[in-house]
Amino acid sequence: PKGVDVTTLNIQGFGGQISLPAKLTQGKPCTLTVQPSAASIQLEPLMLAVKPALAQSFGGTLNSLTATVASQTGDQMASSLKADGAVFLTNGVLKGSNLPMQVLNKLAAIPVFSGLLTGGLPDKYKSHVSAKDTAIRELNGNFSYAGGQTTLKGVKVVSDMCSFTLDGTISNEGDLSLSSTFTFSPDISMGLVKSFKGLNRALNEAQQLVVPVMIQGRSPMIVVLPDVTKLLTGTITNIPGEALGIVGGLLGMGPSNSGSGKEAGKGGSGRNKNILGF
Repeated sequence: PKGVDVTTLNIQGFGGQISLPAKLTQGKPCTLTVQPSAASIQLEPLMLAVKPALAQSFGGTLNSLTATVASQTGDQMASSLKADGAVFLTNGVLKGSNLPMQVLNKLAAIPVFSGLLTGGLPDKYKSHVSAKDTAIRELNGNFSYAGGQTTLKGVKVVSDMCSFTLDGTISNEGDLSLSSTFTFSPDISMGLVKSFKGLNRALNEAQQLVVPVMIQGRSPMIVVLPDVTKLLTGTITNIPGEALGIVGGLLGMGPSNSGSGKEAGKGGSGRNKNILGF
């Protein structure tokens, strides 16, 4: 025979069902192709069985997963493994990191936004402000795997205080290197505007605060870094020119215009380069 086809292989477990149709093609080396799908799987018991370390960082219900996985057999199986797929998850949690509050705290560290979190947030969000974890109401998007890391493509996450996107890589050990854009709900955004009037220039047409960031590290030591250049040159399009000059100088970005911005750039480029703390 030229190979083996397994058209039906269903597994009941972890609260749901996993289907693993597979095809083994003979050759030198042989190749194995699997098209897994899953529904209603509880992630924590699944990861405890497969990757115990990640079970301490992440949980939720895997509503659906479809993928195509291919690899060579034998000694080259792990190194040749590749996958592409799509995932939809609900009732999830990222343990040990409150990403929305990390974003707001880092934003408040930028001098032009100092005092951002002095008040104004609606009372219904107080428990979310002090939470140690990130709630994930929904997560959906595409992924691929190759060379020991997972690449996320256009993943969208809905949380309690905001929604955000994820693009980038996750290593087998759980190390994150992701670009993201956080979009806060209108009532939170307007509440922040009350404590910092100038922030209204950063709201989009739907009255939402939009903050581009980088997410790095491994849970629970995840670090969120605002993409300050993108924030100032893209998101906050109407911020006063003098404020841009001051912040640009503090960041060592250098001025883009003559006049007061040029002086601010000279004054802050070297002496205050690390004033943001990240």
